[in-house]
Amino acid sequence: MYIKMDVIFVIIYILNDKVVVYSIFVVLMDFKTLFKKPIHFDKMWFFYVQDFLTGLSSFLGPVIMIYFILIGFNYVENAILFAVWVGSQFIFEIPTGAIADIHGRKLSVFLSYFFGGVLAILLGASSSFYLLLVLVFLLGGSTTLSSGADKAWLVDHVKQNGLNRDLQKIISNITSYSSLGHFIALGFSTYLIYLNVRYVWYATGLLFIMLSFFILVYGPENFERKKGITVSGLFRKTYDISRDAMVYVKNHRVLLWIFLGTFIASVNMGVGSYAVQPYLLSLGLPAHMFGPIFMFFAFCGIITPQFSGRFLKILKTEKNLLIFSRILSMLLYLSFYFTGSLIIAVGVFLVFGSIGGVFLPIIMTYTHKHISSEIRATTGSVESMLGSLGMIIGLPIGGLILQYLGFKVAFVCGILLVIVELYFYLRIDDGDKINK
Repeated sequence: MYIKMDVIFVIIYILNDKVVVYSIFVVLMDFKTLFKKPIHFDKMWFFYVQDFLTGLSSFLGPVIMIYFILIGFNYVENAILFAVWVGSQFIFEIPTGAIADIHGRKLSVFLSYFFGGVLAILLGASSSFYLLLVLVFLLGGSTTLSSGADKAWLVDHVKQNGLNRDLQKIISNITSYSSLGHFIALGFSTYLIYLNVRYVWYATGLLFIMLSFFILVYGPENFERKKGITVSGLFRKTYDISRDAMVYVKNHRVLLWIFLGTFIASVNMGVGSYAVQPYLLSLGLPAHMFGPIFMFFAFCGIITPQFSGRFLKILKTEKNLLIFSRILSMLLYLSFYFTGSLIIAVGVFLVFGSIGGVFLPIIMTYTHKHISSEIRATTGSVESMLGSLGMIIGLPIGGLILQYLGFKVAFVCGILLVIVELYFYLRIDDGDKINK
């Protein structure tokens, strides 16, 4: 008898706001996998090791969105640098996808980690704003070489070895090891930040480069080059599919209101949520203390999803739960607006940051049950694109507000944006047609 849980690791990156007030990623943690030989380890060992090392390299989590502030840049410059990072990922996603489709997943993932490692070391050593602009732009592009390609490589290898029936179990097991690596990395990052915040970049870069050569030497490759694939062709195909998905969203009101709310929430990542970690720093919280705080959030993320069903019973519908999660984010901003105490502010941060796992599983299910299976992946991509655009718009605005108007104005703007979100969510009519 063992417990299988949805685990939500909260990586607040200041943008803090994929759900409630944090950016999150979801994995399936099967605790039994950590105490026994992984399923099909003889054929899948490379992917177990790769994902563990990838998780282990995530030292940047606690300070990624305040790093440039910590080395002397102002709020506007910090926001611009991160907006460029997000923007480059948006720009490069399609052309770098062509590399994986034309030249193979292994090469694409290798290049992603190798160039990502080199760029991370250069970022840690650089202090020029304009040089950093170039480096973060290139780093954003390098990450797209592996986004999508790594999981496609895994799935291809599973199918080539006749393990299709166990695909879900394999992915669950592998992700558990990635999560374990990430949790360990949070502990190491606390010490690295304490010594010198630049060390997190050096550590990330060195581990990325080591991982790239591990991929080059041991990574399996049974890729058959596809003929007739071009970058321009991928752009046309993506445009056509995205257009169909947007028409689908427009014609299904529930999705339309959810996606509009998602867009405003993403803008708010760069406005209200962007102010959270700098505000705690201004109250005197040492930067390295974000490490244990994030570890606490990760631990809570193991437990809190188990209460999702109970919250749903209390609030009756997914729509009510979605609205309730946004009201909580308003309370967070209000709390920060009125408090000037570090202890109270950290306490509020811990309370609100630890309960996000309650909402995400239900909200994700609520969204996807309104999407036709034939267009689910593409519609999800449209939602992701809206999220990126929202951050690109919101970050420079948030940086200007913090720099010239202060934290309280940023939190008020965050509250106003949540009210706009609530307007869209209140327009949801659960009686609209659900496409399964």
